[in-house]
Amino acid sequence: MKNYTFDSKSNLWHKPGFDGIDYSDGQEIEQRLLDIMTEASDCSVLSEELQAQITDWPTEYHLSRLRHCLLRPLGIQAGDSVLELGCGCGALTRYLGETGADVVSVEGGSQRARITAERCKDLDNVHVVLDNLVSFATEKRFDWVLLIGVLEYAPLFAGTENPVQSYLESASSFLVKDGKLVIAIENQLGLKYFNGCGEDHCGIPYFGINDLYTDKTPVTYGKNELERIVRNAGLDALDFYYPYPDYKLPNTVIHSSAFEEESVQVSDLLLRSQSRDYSGNNYRLFTEQFVSNVLERNNILQDFSNSFLLVAAKKQTSLPSVINDFVWFYSCGSRCTPACMQTIFTRDRDGCIQVNKKRMDEAIDGEVVFDETLHLSQKCGSELFHSGRMLIGKILKGLMVAKSNEEVGELFLPWFHHVIKYASPLEGSDSSKLVNWYISGDCIDAVPFNCIRSDEGQFVFFDQEWSLEKNIPLGWLLLRGIVWSLCTPIIGLLARHGMHPRSDTTLQAIMEHICKQSDLVLDESDIALWRTEELRIQKLITGAEDVRIPLQFKTPQNVFTRVAMLEEKIRRLEEGRVENTLLVRVKKRIFRYLSFFSSKRA
Repeated sequence: MKNYTFDSKSNLWHKPGFDGIDYSDGQEIEQRLLDIMTEASDCSVLSEELQAQITDWPTEYHLSRLRHCLLRPLGIQAGDSVLELGCGCGALTRYLGETGADVVSVEGGSQRARITAERCKDLDNVHVVLDNLVSFATEKRFDWVLLIGVLEYAPLFAGTENPVQSYLESASSFLVKDGKLVIAIENQLGLKYFNGCGEDHCGIPYFGINDLYTDKTPVTYGKNELERIVRNAGLDALDFYYPYPDYKLPNTVIHSSAFEEESVQVSDLLLRSQSRDYSGNNYRLFTEQFVSNVLERNNILQDFSNSFLLVAAKKQTSLPSVINDFVWFYSCGSRCTPACMQTIFTRDRDGCIQVNKKRMDEAIDGEVVFDETLHLSQKCGSELFHSGRMLIGKILKGLMVAKSNEEVGELFLPWFHHVIKYASPLEGSDSSKLVNWYISGDCIDAVPFNCIRSDEGQFVFFDQEWSLEKNIPLGWLLLRGIVWSLCTPIIGLLARHGMHPRSDTTLQAIMEHICKQSDLVLDESDIALWRTEELRIQKLITGAEDVRIPLQFKTPQNVFTRVAMLEEKIRRLEEGRVENTLLVRVKKRIFRYLSFFSSKRA
């Protein structure tokens, strides 16, 4: 590369005299990342070795398999030329290299550039350059130029009167005639910010939506404003994707055309996606998934996406004229590599919607059997998508107001009464006992979050990814349906971090109520048996030994309701003239609930 010198020791290209910019995650953190990359034998995007090194937020951000999922929908392929401006520690660089593209990645932080180079040391098609983004120069032009999590930092590093515009004009100058600029950035009006989450860069709640940005801070934009800024840089053709929960760790990516599909309820597809507050605050004011449904009905859900993934070009003809694929799900964050799966919604030639499943590791060909005795197998292939609403949405809404185990059990009854139609008792057994009922192993994934109530009112199962060769106990399926419905991010995250329950919800009590309403008898020892079976397959899928199947759950509460309960407890204690450690603890808890409104989180 002209004007740059190659350092074979660090595998870096650098400009003589340039030592790097003042941007870092911290010397200790970056040295740890460099050591991890140096010692790793597998640095691929699906590396279980790197996944095992995740112990905190910095390592999760740089090592999580979910990072690269942001770029998978774009279709970057072998032979494409790619310029990545601001590659960080190489999470996306590694993916770009694995596509077979010819990649030039520029990073201003010297230690970060070294980490990227070490991560891609076995990829001859990746060239890492240590240089400031605004001074980087090359005569080469590229099919793709990437600004992933970079544009928002322009005010800190550009040194021009209009820093964001300078970044965009500089980046687009490296494009070939029909090239595409890719921008990933947080949405200033992201729904999570209205829900009390700290602004991603400074950690202060309501900082962005109050528009408190200055020329000394990173800056983000709403959708319309971002469109205007990009168009002003001479890029008139725009194509929006919406990564959820955000562009940092996306498990779902929605293309803008999905919102035009009458048969697809986008908000239903987000029910199992939970926003993260990277400042450490885990309190919420409302349930974003339910608000998303209201936003979708009013055609403004896109405007409140927490992040944007924008593909921009100078001419419309440079963008794909038809987007057949429009929704992407990635199941890889907690799975062993063979089990990592991508699920893609696509339109076929007849205009019907197909749900396609294929492994993320393309080197794995054919059926994978995870256990010879169980014969647990994973299905790839295509199936027709059915229009309707997902049953799990109705169940989760009901959980928000359920006051007893019996009311929770009632929410699962319609589903259970449907699946029992496909089950039968063992011949000659006592049919009044649930333990004697069995169902096909192909139905192991016939759980509420894979169930749609069609427009005609019928239950239809989809995304039946897992199957067993032998029949399975119906009680095991009942346990699976309850556990993984109540372990969704809506319930789990909020309950773990302050949205405490009105009453504890137990697996046994729910199952007992369902059985009672179905004229079946349940024995506690049977639950233990089915729980053991579920643990067994979860260990096979995740590759982990510390998998837990909970027996007790907590349904979430609005933070203000929780504060009101605590204030009532204080009133009762004070009326009894009890100024003791319990009263002090209650007061401290109220302060903790309210403090996130104004306090800055590190």
